[in-house]
Amino acid sequence: LMSMSGLEPAALNYLQERAAGRDSTAGSYDRLERVRLQMAQSGPIAGALAKCIDMLKNVDLKCQKAVIPELDSALRCGAGFATRAASADAVSSLCSLSPDAFKFSGTSTSNPTVRLLRALYYASERERGTGAKSKMSHALGNLSALAPGSSVRSLALKLCSRYTSAVGGTNDDPAARHAVANALRSIAVRASNQFSDGG
Repeated sequence: LMSMSGLEPAALNYLQERAAGRDSTAGSYDRLERVRLQMAQSGPIAGALAKCIDMLKNVDLKCQKAVIPELDSALRCGAGFATRAASADAVSSLCSLSPDAFKFSGTSTSNPTVRLLRALYYASERERGTGAKSKMSHALGNLSALAPGSSVRSLALKLCSRYTSAVGGTNDDPAARHAVANALRSIAVRASNQFSDGG
């Protein structure tokens, strides 16, 4: 996962940042991001990663569970957005291929699924481009369906507080509000039962 961004030419990041500085609408930034994501997803590392994830459904549950903290680490420590986007794609794939891999005991931050859930949100809030943000929001919704309900509701409450704190005055942050709205929408669409199950 970490090599997804490492093999990308640094000039592409430079071009994207320069485009963002000149374009106030972020259109150039998003177009370059889409191109960079397409390049990363069509490369040999992406193909190998897809095969590895597909093979995970055939290994024992202990090995599947060992992958979850690694995905969390890639999201938190990944140097480039291609790594974070690939991590989000891997989470989405694993949610459908091996949902039991996300079943850990406990609802605290020591639970790898809960840590991954929070990492997905915080990574999506920090991300500038819409393509990577979209992948992270999608993965967040998929993972919310498998995470402990109390942790999903706790995250949703924190997101609501984050939204209200990012409104008006010196704390006005439209990007944070947009990230919160996308995360809550993703949870509501893909894991609505987590909201209806009280507690």
